[in-house]
Amino acid sequence: MSTVANRVGTQVLPSEVSLAVNFRPRGGALHSLGHFIRHKPLGALGGFLIFVFVFTAIFADRLAPYMYDQDVGKEKGNIYLQPPSGSFILGTDNLGRDMFSRIVWGSRISVAVGFGAVLVGTGLAMALGILSGYWGGNFDLLLQRLIDIWISIPALILLIFIVTV
Repeated sequence: MSTVANRVGTQVLPSEVSLAVNFRPRGGALHSLGHFIRHKPLGALGGFLIFVFVFTAIFADRLAPYMYDQDVGKEKGNIYLQPPSGSFILGTDNLGRDMFSRIVWGSRISVAVGFGAVLVGTGLAMALGILSGYWGGNFDLLLQRLIDIWISIPALILLIFIVTV
């Protein structure tokens, strides 16, 4: 087929169009994870720590050797306020409870409170954003100024003010 026959003036007809895109095969999920770890190490560290907390919270009953309120001191003799040892990784408290078990079980509450706070904050922010976008005008302007004031107040001073009131 002649290329001259397919040309109309200087335009190229669709039969001549070729894709000039360079398609490189991607490595998949592991390749993307490695790329993320290399280029954003602090983000990867944060993601890893969140993974560890969530994993610990989910599998607390399998990771902790004792229940969070189990008095090991009564069962194993006088082991109150013991330092870290082979039996108790982080020692025991003044009531004879294993500190490691209490931390592992406490991770469930910490993760639930953390994710709950994020969900509530995101929900409120979305609701305010939707209302501001829908009503617009003076409501939008007022809301923007209130948010600017909120952001400009340092958190510590705000906490001191809230506690004193």
